[in-house]
Amino acid sequence: MQRYYLSAIVEYHEGVLARIASLFTQRGFNIESITASETNVPSITRITITTSGDEESLQQMMIKQTEKLEEVRTVFVLDAQNSLMREILMVKVAADESNRGYLRDIADIYRAKIVNYPA
Repeated sequence: MQRYYLSAIVEYHEGVLARIASLFTQRGFNIESITASETNVPSITRITITTSGDEESLQQMMIKQTEKLEEVRTVFVLDAQNSLMREILMVKVAADESNRGYLRDIADIYRAKIVNYPA
């Protein structure tokens, strides 16, 4: 099985992400990763899905079936060689003043960003 990265441009409506995800699950495909973000047009959303399968399944189910949904404008496969892929992780760590410096050093090593220090 090969890993595929799909991008869907959809009209933003309640439940569109759930409908797309359920379409994949009903067909027996595992979604390894799914991300939705607003575009520069507020009524349009980009949904990026990572999944595995074969080429035939990709064309038949993932693209053609997804494009049949009313809110979907277009679906296309992202070329992994020409795309930037990043993973995000948000972690909450119990810290006090004695170990904050240590945690900051660890964050610097991994180019992590500390978003909040509790008062």
